[in-house]
Amino acid sequence: MQAYDSDSDDDAPVIPEPPAPVTTGDGQTNTSTRMANGQVVDEPPRKRQRTNELGGNSEFQVGSPNWRMSQDNTGLKLAWGMDEAEEQGAQSLVKDEKYYIPEADCVIRVEDTLFKVHRFLLARDSSAFQDMFSMPHDRGGQDPDALEGYSDKRPIVVFGETARNFRTLLSVMYALPSELHQYTTPLASIPTLLTIAQTTNKYHFTSTESWAISALWSVLTSYPSPPPHYDLQTCRPSLIRRVVEVALLCQHERLCGYAVQKWVQRILAREVSPLGAMEVADRFGLSNLKGVSYYVMLMECGERMEWDASKFKDDEDDEEEYADDHVGSEGVNSPKRSGSQLKSSSSLTAEQKSCLLSGAFSLANYWDRIRTRAPTFTRPEGCTYHAHGCLSTWNTIWQSTAKTEQTVKFRTMDVVGRLRSMEDQLALDADLQCALTPGCRRAAMLSLKRLVKDVQDGLAGHFVDLTREPRGEAEG
Repeated sequence: MQAYDSDSDDDAPVIPEPPAPVTTGDGQTNTSTRMANGQVVDEPPRKRQRTNELGGNSEFQVGSPNWRMSQDNTGLKLAWGMDEAEEQGAQSLVKDEKYYIPEADCVIRVEDTLFKVHRFLLARDSSAFQDMFSMPHDRGGQDPDALEGYSDKRPIVVFGETARNFRTLLSVMYALPSELHQYTTPLASIPTLLTIAQTTNKYHFTSTESWAISALWSVLTSYPSPPPHYDLQTCRPSLIRRVVEVALLCQHERLCGYAVQKWVQRILAREVSPLGAMEVADRFGLSNLKGVSYYVMLMECGERMEWDASKFKDDEDDEEEYADDHVGSEGVNSPKRSGSQLKSSSSLTAEQKSCLLSGAFSLANYWDRIRTRAPTFTRPEGCTYHAHGCLSTWNTIWQSTAKTEQTVKFRTMDVVGRLRSMEDQLALDADLQCALTPGCRRAAMLSLKRLVKDVQDGLAGHFVDLTREPRGEAEG
């Protein structure tokens, strides 16, 4: 973070001397300009134009003691003091019941709440607050009330944050060791840990962020019987979504992979809607989550691409809960959505429909290729007639099984469904048991399992928006 001196006037525009007052016959004084011919012409008042030395999207107001600071790469926005509109609304400010500490030395405003805390707590761990406290600013003489952050009249204003989340951050700053230990037990609140990890990442409390994300990983994976509303196998999808996003934000790959795995399992079991997973997968490039979520959505929509959101009746309520817990800022966090946006979130976007259509076409073509060619396997020991015996018989039985009624009852684009149906049929096939050696039969069934896994892992490659121009052509 770079400090800027607001007292420098090197680039300030030159202000002309004000015109001399002219007294009229009735004794009134007007600001006028006398021309060379002696004529007096009224002139509008001249006003110094406000300049922005930083340009761009900066929110600095240079030359004013109430200057603002914006730090786009973290989503942190702070301001010294209050402008006129904020001063008019300062009458409605309330002091936080717990974290307005009279003997503390730093007053912070978040939304309509005033916090008074100790600067040394916020300035530790090389946080963004430490950078802010080290920046020079107008001290307004020796009057303590004129110093930014030292009085209720001129607090440090934090934008893009909620009082509830900031209060949660302070609860960790002031927590005793015994209180911190509670966050690593089965009684820990997962939403609270998510908020702590998110806010500490936002304000660069590096060690506290590391502790919070590690505690979250421990609570979610170390205990066999977590509370049902915190268990990723039974909780609401909004919680899984937050876990994935915060894990990505804090770069905890194991936690992200664990949460995605649980989400995929529940989507395949048709326990939760795939729509939210589609959005997250597209935003962060999670191929496994994208493939499964788009695949299940394709099976639910059918060829007409008609999505019936009523199949997952809790979707809208879950989106509202997610929006309530989700703080809006740049990067991983998306803005809190309104009621109309939440209602429309149950429908597919044009880009998603395009991906689904291309996926349906690609999967149908893929099935046409694999239904006539059985997966191969290497010759095991003991098989003396492998190429023209076991492999030939395996391919013949494979082709006939691909045409059975049990197989074709699944849609052509449901490649995974058809392959799993064939797996069940081939496991009980009498001809396969008699024609193949035991070693070849085991190898053949293992090759089928690998094929199912490969198809499922590569599902994301089928769902591509073909309406988008390639990046190279778009740039050219």
